This record gives sequence, C-alpha cells and structure tokens, in this order.
Amino acid sequence: MADWTISTKLADRLRSILPLSAYIFIRNLAAALLTPILFSKRSGHFRSSLRARSVDRNGNPIPWYTYPAFDFLAGKDYAGKRVLEFGAGHSTLWWMQRVAEVVALDGHEPWFRHLQPRVSKNVTLHLMRSPTENLKPVYQGRQFDVIVIDGVDGTGCDRGQAAQLIVDYNLLAPGGAVVFDDSEGSFESPGNEWQKAGQNVAFFRERGFSRVDFFGYAPAQLQWRCTSIFFKQPCFLFEGKEVPRKSDA
Repeated sequence: MADWTISTKLADRLRSILPLSAYIFIRNLAAALLTPILFSKRSGHFRSSLRARSVDRNGNPIPWYTYPAFDFLAGKDYAGKRVLEFGAGHSTLWWMQRVAEVVALDGHEPWFRHLQPRVSKNVTLHLMRSPTENLKPVYQGRQFDVIVIDGVDGTGCDRGQAAQLIVDYNLLAPGGAVVFDDSEGSFESPGNEWQKAGQNVAFFRERGFSRVDFFGYAPAQLQWRCTSIFFKQPCFLFEGKEVPRKSDA
C-alpha cells in the first residue's frame, strides 16, 4: 500500500510539471519497466527466488502454486475443513494455519525430517516409501475437503497415480475440490510429460469433474505454469460467499 501511495504522489507531481505528451511517455515507460519489479517484490517472488523456497514478501511459507491460484485459494474460509496433500512442503505449513486437519504424504526423507519439527498438532506427516504402499491405514476411511496433487517425490507416485488413488479410495468429500499443481506438464521434457498432463485432465473430465485453470508465474519460477482446480457442483470454493480478497501489497 505504501508503494502505491508513493507512486501516486510521484505521478501527480510529474503530471503537474510536464507537458502531457512527456508525462504519458514516462508513465508508460515506468509501467513497462517497474511492473515486473513491483510484482516480484509484492508477491514474494524475489525473496522466494533468492531462498529457493516458496514464501511471501515477509518470508512466511506459502504454497508453490501459481500466484493466481494462490490468490484465489487464500480468500476462502476453511474452518473445519480437512486437507490431504500428495507432496508435503511449504503448502503444508500454510494449510495447517487455516484448516482443522492436514494429512501430507512425502517420499523424500530428508525433506520429511526437515518438516517434522515445524508442523503443528493438526498435521499428520507420512513418509511414503513406494508407489504401491498400502495407504489405507493413513486414510482410515476418511474424506477430505481439499486434496492437493503435486506428486510424491522419490516414490514413483506421480500425479496420475495420485488421481487414481483419490478415486479408488473415494477420498474427496462432497463439495470438495482437487488442487492439481503443474497441470500444464513439464516444460523440461514436453513430449511424455505433456501427454501425461492431458491424460490426467481427461481422467477427471471422464468422471464428471469441471475444471478451472490458473495460469501464471509461481514462486521462484521462470516459466509460465498452471495450477488447476477440479470439482463437482456444488463446491465450497465456488460458493462466492466471501468478499473479494484485498491485495496484501
């Protein structure tokens, strides 16, 4: 907010002393050059890039989703909700402050050990060691209001297998949603991974899910990414009961 106030005062000052054509040129040039810098600062992208971690402008953990998806999700009410994550991380630390319970699966043991002392009592971390592991004891017949698919590194459990587990175990609660990160596929190896991404999209569509795609930049990322939300109506994320979320800038 302070940045906006300063820039507005400066613009008013320039407009009062410069010819209109000169003011418009400077304003347009400033918009072209300064917008990426201000976005990086206000969103936390700059800080995330330096730390190689997903954080906001103040260094607090945020999910590694695209910024449009994060802004959408951050404005919702999660009181009493349960979250299941295929892939634990800073998103776990963010979700645990907003929901009743988080169950997070991860296959990278050093990262799992790093997270353990940082999570609160409403978080269950599970170290998943193989894609064929029996997860029934972890789910315990429960359903979840939000299920995040980000793959489980180190186990061979990819996004497609996670999607299959959701259906096989009937894990999504009525009115819930699946947050599917990196739904665009992999920019590094487009052939096989893009094909997999298309298969995953078709998987949910064939089962009656609607989809909203949030394209944009993600923390510490150079490339354009996509986070998709799959849901069936009614879905609590799309009820529209909350007022529009104000920017944290």
